[in-house]
Amino acid sequence: MKSFFRWCHNEEPVAWWLGWAGTMLAVFGMLGAFSSCGRSTYPTPMLPESRIIGLEVFNTHWTWEASPWARIGDHPTGYPVFVMIAQDRSACVITAREWATVFLGQRYPCVTGWRQPR
Repeated sequence: MKSFFRWCHNEEPVAWWLGWAGTMLAVFGMLGAFSSCGRSTYPTPMLPESRIIGLEVFNTHWTWEASPWARIGDHPTGYPVFVMIAQDRSACVITAREWATVFLGQRYPCVTGWRQPR
């Protein structure tokens, strides 16, 4: 009991307070860090996936405007425009890097949104 009394009534009250605060910070920090391991903290909705049956490249403004997936007001940042075509004839505008890694027959989501042909 004397050691507890001596610990509670230490001549340097700041020293035990800093030790206690540091321990609690470490405990709650670890708890927070490991509480979300292996799962997302925000639910992400699944994007609709479609089976890819073709890939197209539109090298000029005119070929893109003539395609069934071009829309009024489309202003691509540059050419060529890379498109993957789904089984239902909808299309998705993708980057060159994505276009290089797409395999025909596989299912892929479209981040920019599937476009129906006009």
